[in-house]
Amino acid sequence: EDRLVPMSTYDSAAAADAKRVVRQIVKAHAGPGYVVQRHPTIPDVYLTCGDWCFKVWRAGLAAPILTSPSDPQHPNQKITCARWSPTRPSVIFTGTSDGLVQVWDLLDRTHEPVLSHQLIPDPVTCLEFKPIPERRSDKFVQHLVLGTKVGSFHWFSLPRALTRGPNNERTLMENMIEREVRRVVFMEWRWQERETEASGSSGVTFGDAGAAPAVSFLMDPKAGRSGKKGGKGSAAIAAAIEDELNALDTEFEQNDEEEENFKRLVEQFAAEEEKDAKEAEGREH
Repeated sequence: EDRLVPMSTYDSAAAADAKRVVRQIVKAHAGPGYVVQRHPTIPDVYLTCGDWCFKVWRAGLAAPILTSPSDPQHPNQKITCARWSPTRPSVIFTGTSDGLVQVWDLLDRTHEPVLSHQLIPDPVTCLEFKPIPERRSDKFVQHLVLGTKVGSFHWFSLPRALTRGPNNERTLMENMIEREVRRVVFMEWRWQERETEASGSSGVTFGDAGAAPAVSFLMDPKAGRSGKKGGKGSAAIAAAIEDELNALDTEFEQNDEEEENFKRLVEQFAAEEEKDAKEAEGREH
């Protein structure tokens, strides 16, 4: 139905209709959220941006699995727009309030962008990619259009390294997401355990309703939980979660060689583009 449900009526009969549409509400940013975008190839992962960062979320979790750090050299810089790359599952493009366009490769590094370029002096408010054709040739070039606060737009062609990635990039991205999800779940569960131990309560309280889905799928209902320090149920759950984290860490170590091959491939692409540019310049002369 094309209607709005006021917050004041959530506890009335209209709440049933609202719950069918609103699946989850989380506190994401300290101010307006400018973007909410689902991942183009991993449907239960989505991206938001606002204030000084962007965040990557997994559906059902009350906490983000990844938050971008703020730039200490530009403390007032705000992330005003963000988009997933349609061809690179691990790449995010962001625009800032001071005209920067940043490229983040989450498989390469998460503490800083792999590319940051001052394209314009005005705040970037919109990023959009050219639609991808069903069949792409080897000469396919990805285009990016950005809009600014003053109403101008700019059209850019992206290099091949930001258009094509390794064949297993999606698998690597899914593995990284699973590892980060388990880290978030473990931290949430451990925080609740600490609160229970400090209060001396005999039961476990998961806080608000949004936190429950984040830990419920790792809880064994048959393993008794006393909530006391050193309880058998708590120890078994902690050991199981730690085993899963260790297994994922081992898997990531095995993928180091593939990541190195990918970096060499990017360098090769860059060298080929530089060579093509020099040949084109020579033909012009």
